[in-house]
Amino acid sequence: PDTTAAPPPAAHPAQPYQPAPPHRRRPPRSTPPSESGLYLPWWSLVVMVGVVGVIAFGLLFAFTALSEPQTPGDQAPRVQVITSQPTLSQDFAAQSGGAAQPAYWPTAIPQAQPSATVPLPTFVPSPSLPPGQFDIGTTVLVVGVDLSGSHDPALTWLAAHFPEIVPQFSLQLGFSGSLGGLIALAEGKADLAGCHLWDKDTDSYNEPFVRRLLPSRRVALVTLAQRRLGLIVQSGNPLRIVGLEDLTRMELRYANRQPGSGTRVWLDTTLEEMGIPTSAIHGYAHEHLTHSEVALAVAEGRADVGLGLETAALLFGLDYIHLTLERYDLVIPAENMATPCVERLVEWLQSGAARRAIQALGGYETGETGTVRWV
Repeated sequence: PDTTAAPPPAAHPAQPYQPAPPHRRRPPRSTPPSESGLYLPWWSLVVMVGVVGVIAFGLLFAFTALSEPQTPGDQAPRVQVITSQPTLSQDFAAQSGGAAQPAYWPTAIPQAQPSATVPLPTFVPSPSLPPGQFDIGTTVLVVGVDLSGSHDPALTWLAAHFPEIVPQFSLQLGFSGSLGGLIALAEGKADLAGCHLWDKDTDSYNEPFVRRLLPSRRVALVTLAQRRLGLIVQSGNPLRIVGLEDLTRMELRYANRQPGSGTRVWLDTTLEEMGIPTSAIHGYAHEHLTHSEVALAVAEGRADVGLGLETAALLFGLDYIHLTLERYDLVIPAENMATPCVERLVEWLQSGAARRAIQALGGYETGETGTVRWV
């Protein structure tokens, strides 16, 4: 037998190390929305969007209805009280013909009072105000006409009772003086102005100023009343004041009105005609924006005399020395006379109720109240 050992089997060549492939896990089975409890059908989403839209529209409609009351028929323009400081600018001078302004015309009108506190006996006293003064309110939404101009107690009474006269409308006053009101009309910042400006050349009220400040415009002058204007003095007139000549007495303290007011225009013109220099009047520079402020200064002893309305003197229990009778007009451009709010206001002014209400304040003559003159 062949005793030769068999050769060993051939060795396999070495193989490179190869790591095992990673174990691939099967992704978890997702739960259908219908089985998880979070599923909403498409039609329910449509319903939810619709409900939200209806609620939003309702809230918007309610807010609009509360913030801007509507009137039957056409809606009158919204009111914005004049609180800016109107001036006799070069552009405005050009509109009025470019002629030189009278000496008593100011170069600037004091800022208007957007809310006025004027004593009237029908108002409810406010504990935060001085005795004898009443608050007419300052947060009324104003819709109807934009009234700027001269201070007048009857006009303040009208504002307080305006919702009764013109339902669904309110009136808030801004006192900037007669010239300030006309300038606001000329610059398109007001719909209506209160005015009592005396022109010495024609011895008439308002028309000459309206023609000059509102040229080429058709304007209605609606008379509110004729007012008694004179000197307001302390009760009993202890200083024996009789007329404008007494204003130059050294011991007297005078309470003046602001430039641009009809009262100041009348005073300056009359003093010039009488040859009385304003520098000779002690207190001439102490200016007040309303007749009520003048009367209050006299009542509190801060002044001895002031030029103002008999109505203001009566309200403060002061004496009054009559000097003149002046016309107070509401100046209304023709395009605003046709608005329902203004039409109703003019109708009321032409009624007996208006005359009785104005006469009850004292210091007014109402024979021409409600008359309309076109310029």
